Amino acid sequence: MRALAYLLLILLPVLVLPSVCRAAMADIFSVDQRNQKVLEIEAALAEAQAAVSIIPAEAAAEIRAKASIEFAKAEDIAREYAVVEHRMVALLNVWGRSMAGGAEQYVHFGATTVDIYDTLLVLQLLDAAEILQADLLAFEDALLIQAERHAGTVMIGRTLGQHALPITFGKKLAVWLGENRRHLQRLQQVRARLRQSAILKGAVGSYLGLGDDAMKVEQLFAEKLGLDRPYIADWHSSRDVFAEYAQLLALISQSMSRLGTELFLLQMTDIGETVEYRPETVVGSSTMPHKNNPGKSESLIQYGRSIPALA
Repeated sequence: MRALAYLLLILLPVLVLPSVCRAAMADIFSVDQRNQKVLEIEAALAEAQAAVSIIPAEAAAEIRAKASIEFAKAEDIAREYAVVEHRMVALLNVWGRSMAGGAEQYVHFGATTVDIYDTLLVLQLLDAAEILQADLLAFEDALLIQAERHAGTVMIGRTLGQHALPITFGKKLAVWLGENRRHLQRLQQVRARLRQSAILKGAVGSYLGLGDDAMKVEQLFAEKLGLDRPYIADWHSSRDVFAEYAQLLALISQSMSRLGTELFLLQMTDIGETVEYRPETVVGSSTMPHKNNPGKSESLIQYGRSIPALA
C-alpha cells in the first residue's frame, strides 16, 4: 500500500527544550541561585534551632534578614576561597561580615558542609523536576490531540522491519502515551523520596554536634524548607535517590530516542509516512535545496546516546 504522509504537529519538549525552558533549568544551577539557596538553608537551620532555644531568636532573625546574595556576592566568595580553599567556609566568612549583634557566631551552628550542600541538591532537583513534569505533561497533551486525530489513520504495522498487519497511527501514538504516563508516575515517586531527603545530621551523620534535640531540629529544618519529614538514617554516602533521579532521566531520554528513531526512519524518502514540518526559512542543505532534514528527531537520537552515559 502507498503510505500516507501523516501530519505530525506533536511537541517534543522534554529533551529538545525551548530556549525559555533551557534558561529556567540553567538558572536553577547557576552560581547565584546556588548561593541564594545555601543562605536560605542556613536561615532555615537557624530558625529551627531558635525554635528549641539552641541559639537566640534575635540571632536567627538577623540571619534570616541577611539571607540574600546581596550580602554574599560571588566575587567576594571567590576571593575568600582563594585564601581558605573551602567553599562553605569562604561563603560563611563573607556572609558573616554583614551580620549585626554577633549573629555570625550562630550561623551554621553544629552543621556540617555536606548537610547544607546535599540539601541544596535536593532543592535543586525538586525545582528541576517541576520543569520536567511540565514538559512531560505538555508532551502528553500533544500526543492525546494527535492520537484522537489519527485514531482511524491506517498505516502498515511492522515487525522486525518488515510489513506485518495494518494498524493505525493513533495506535502508535497511544504506545508513546502509555510510556510517557509511566515516566510521569516514576517522576512522582522519585519526587516523594526527594521531599524526604532534607538532611541535617552533623559531622559523620551522627547528630552528636547538634545536641539532644537534633532530630527535632532536623524535622523543623525540613518543614521550614517546605519539605517532608526527613529520613532518619544517614544517607550522605548512599546517594541512591540521586542515582534514581539520574536513571529516570536516562529512561526518559531512551524513550524519546526510540520515538525519534522511529520518526526519523518513517521520514525516509523511500517510506514517507511522516513529515517533520519546519519553517520555510530553514535550510536543509547548502547544495540540495529539495532536502527536508529531520532535525528534532535526530536530536532525540543523539540525546538518547549521551544522557544514559551521564546517568
